[in-house]
Amino acid sequence: GHRSQWDLMYIELLKYKESYGNCNVPPRYGPDPFLATWVRFQPNLDTQKYPQRKQMLDSIDFPWNLKEIKEIEVEEHSKLS
Repeated sequence: GHRSQWDLMYIELLKYKESYGNCNVPPRYGPDPFLATWVRFQPNLDTQKYPQRKQMLDSIDFPWNLKEIKEIEVEEHSKLS
């Protein structure tokens, strides 16, 4: 069938998680910069309209508050400076 853009991005996130063990895509993720943007947009997901998408993200331990991701960014910056 026809996959939506969301489904395609979810599959990319699954691949990322298989490689790295989490969903914390860094903001300048070279192989797929759009994935990093997409991940940051997911906490705005309309979970009433798309309960299935929420379940799919829950099933891979998606960090809904994204605080974890932000902390990783801060860590990366402090390593660079």
